[in-house]
Amino acid sequence: MIILMAKIHLGCSGWSYKDWIKTFYPPRIKNNQMLDFYTKVFKTCEINTTFYQIPKKKFVANWAEKVPENFVFAVKFYKRFTHELLKDKSISQQEIDFYFDQISPLMPRMGPVLIQFPPSLKYDLETLTYLISFLPTKHRYVMEFRHISWLKHQQATLKILEKHDIAYCIVDEPHDVHDNLLPPDLFVTTDFCYIRWHGLNPNHWYDYLYSEEQLKKWAQKIESLSENVSEIYGYFNNHLNGQAPTNCLQLLQLLGKKVTNPKKISLRPKGQTSLGRFL
Repeated sequence: MIILMAKIHLGCSGWSYKDWIKTFYPPRIKNNQMLDFYTKVFKTCEINTTFYQIPKKKFVANWAEKVPENFVFAVKFYKRFTHELLKDKSISQQEIDFYFDQISPLMPRMGPVLIQFPPSLKYDLETLTYLISFLPTKHRYVMEFRHISWLKHQQATLKILEKHDIAYCIVDEPHDVHDNLLPPDLFVTTDFCYIRWHGLNPNHWYDYLYSEEQLKKWAQKIESLSENVSEIYGYFNNHLNGQAPTNCLQLLQLLGKKVTNPKKISLRPKGQTSLGRFL
């Protein structure tokens, strides 16, 4: 029996996937109905859109308005900061502030901000400290490293995250032939944990379905982590063909959480009665 001390937030990395239709979403669903449907099954989601571009505030406000009050968004940090401007240390506070202003409608429902470094960025505490100096302190942050060198200097890496109350992102991902990617070590550097499941297929990232046995091991890891933190956030990024919501629902059940069967959700708006009752 799983005993959880921490509050658990489990969901998927994104919600707008056409290949989820028929596996998770019903056949007739439209793009603008997907988020509303998703919130009937899961209580949190990681936004990937904010990684590729800075969204317009009106679109962000629309996301916030569509979800219940207890829904939580994790937000992925804009890649221009980490993959381009960080190289030559040309980040401006004005750009950072503009990014956070655009996503500000999410504030009442906002969880951690996920910062993902590119695989090419090796261990460099000066660069990490430089980036941290621009981050508004009113948000919570998670750092996802993509090069093994950060763990070859494990003590220093974790120490700086602890100093700034930034969570270390626990990742489950394929390892390349050079073994440059990180193992799923359960490091705790602040009062919450953050886990991302990318799948384990080295030939096609994100195309992977976790087995029940693999998920049982993760349920035990989450139970262990929950003894040391107040909250745990976890997001399945193995999104191809609806594998992410499938595995997320499985893990929620293994953790003893009540789940909603997506096959039993109707697309009919509240208060709309089927004409079939009168014919």
